[in-house]
Amino acid sequence: MVRQQSAKLYDMSSNLIRASKDMKKLQRIKTLYATGCSHTAGGGLDWPEAKEYYKGFNINYNDSKEVSYVRYLADLLQVDWINTAKSGTGLKRLLRKTWEYINEVGLEKSKETFFLLQINNPLFRMDFWCSDLQRYLVVNTRWDNEGNLEWIESKDTHPIASKPMEYFNHHTEQIKDYIEHYYDLQGEYDKLGMQLIGLLSYFERNNIEYLIEGTDGYIVEYLKRFIPLYRKRLIEIDGESALNLWAFKKGMLVIDETQGKAKDNHAGFFAQREWGSKLYEFIKNGV
Repeated sequence: MVRQQSAKLYDMSSNLIRASKDMKKLQRIKTLYATGCSHTAGGGLDWPEAKEYYKGFNINYNDSKEVSYVRYLADLLQVDWINTAKSGTGLKRLLRKTWEYINEVGLEKSKETFFLLQINNPLFRMDFWCSDLQRYLVVNTRWDNEGNLEWIESKDTHPIASKPMEYFNHHTEQIKDYIEHYYDLQGEYDKLGMQLIGLLSYFERNNIEYLIEGTDGYIVEYLKRFIPLYRKRLIEIDGESALNLWAFKKGMLVIDETQGKAKDNHAGFFAQREWGSKLYEFIKNGV
């Protein structure tokens, strides 16, 4: 009995020490930086029907990022926030935007930043610079089981482009020609996986805080082979590591919360808030 009580006291003491160390780590954080696709950008909340519905709850906003879980989590952490997520994008853009931020602010400010990386499909969502528009295009593709390109679409913003889709046809055809002749699907997967491991290794080496939202299960499996510590960096809330899947199982998608008035399958406003609150507790208890 005495040994059992001593063991329990030791466990409680160890947990308190660990929690104290975790909070000290968070004390140096000044900025929350998040990037990913629509799941992190508050996708679905921008539709006029969604905005109109939430007005009934005295919830008014212009940009969906203002009511995303990122903003709410930053408020709880009492830090500034930067959300560079963009609908329709994948891992390639995530890597580019994260390194751009690190290059812009430098190592010391990066150490004062908490990174949230929402990793979506690395292969089918591409990132191409367009010299005519002087901006990156959102390129989405679909492939058959033999690795042949079935469908491709490019635009500057997703889901609604800033120009008629006919404007992007020329760019789409050029990208399609490149992919069909100079793109190795499996090779690109390995390349992006290693680039992600390079980024995470940089974080680990420099004691930079980060968490991964594993929207894409394949890349999470890829990480298992190389990053032994990936599990402590993978978000897990109610058994889920992805906001949208969690919201779906909770019945808290936009279409659910608005009672069908906005027919969208992204996480709703109240799901964003609850996920942000739960993620705050997850960070406090386990970073």
